[in-house]
Amino acid sequence: MWDRCRFQEPATDDLMVEREQLFDNANALLARGDWPSLDAYRAAVASAQNSDPETLDARIYSDLDMYQPLMEVRPVDGQKLISRYNASLVQSLLLHAESVVIKVPAKEITVLRNLFRHLKFHQLMVDVAHDGDGYRLTLDGPLSLFQQTKRYGMNLARFFPVLLHEKHWQLTAEIRYRGKAPGTLVVDQTHPLKPYTKASGGYIPPEFELLCQAVADQLPGWRAQAGEQAVQLPNGDYVFPDFVLHHGDQTLYLELFHRWHRGALRNRLEAGLNPATPLLLLGVDTALSRDKTVAAMLSSHDYFQEYGFTFRDIPTVTKLKRILKRWAARDR
Repeated sequence: MWDRCRFQEPATDDLMVEREQLFDNANALLARGDWPSLDAYRAAVASAQNSDPETLDARIYSDLDMYQPLMEVRPVDGQKLISRYNASLVQSLLLHAESVVIKVPAKEITVLRNLFRHLKFHQLMVDVAHDGDGYRLTLDGPLSLFQQTKRYGMNLARFFPVLLHEKHWQLTAEIRYRGKAPGTLVVDQTHPLKPYTKASGGYIPPEFELLCQAVADQLPGWRAQAGEQAVQLPNGDYVFPDFVLHHGDQTLYLELFHRWHRGALRNRLEAGLNPATPLLLLGVDTALSRDKTVAAMLSSHDYFQEYGFTFRDIPTVTKLKRILKRWAARDR
């Protein structure tokens, strides 16, 4: 509710300086001796500031949150507020998850694509496998990581409301609180959890769009777009690459690994990748590649040395150019 409020901002950013001047003037006036009344003293202090007591009272602390008047509240009905509260109960538990498994029906491939768009947007890595008549999505929980656990946990919690827009889903998470026995959280579409966010569909992060445009501008013959389909690896695993790269009738895929994707990167390096189509390029954030264990894996992995690279935050065309030019030349 606090986020839905708009408060009156101060008219100037110099109130700290004005307060210091006010206190100096007030002390000087007080040192002159006794005043006939408090009102007379306050009037004299305000006059020294070229103001009046009422205006000065309303202004002097207006840069502090507790003194800023509430101007507007974006309306929310009771049902939506309850839906958000119920979802937050699950989100708070996900902050303490060691692992998370999501199941969706295999026939709803559009659901899978939508989930992966949001997983990528929140920088969450996932392993995909067939499970009976559906897909099984396995995510690391924040407690399974060695660093950046708070930020990763928040990303996982922010992702959860996306599930509430789907017709059929199940989430299972292993929860562990410090000093308490572990437990298992199981929720699905049958629970009274209702969506409270807008369905964003095929939202593409702005930085993804920038890279796609840069590829078109700087690499003649190449076209890039955000990934929206699953790719099966030689070991049978499925991945949803971040980008699809086209050159004539050839297609390459690019998957990015960020600082908390150590386990997913190790799985990908062990997936039996080979230059045969489809070819998966691997981009590793420098925050992850500087890890001694990861650096050793990358330096000794022939496929990564040939079709992988490191990047900072988001890949640049310069990082991709070497690999893409080599591939185009080989194709000819």
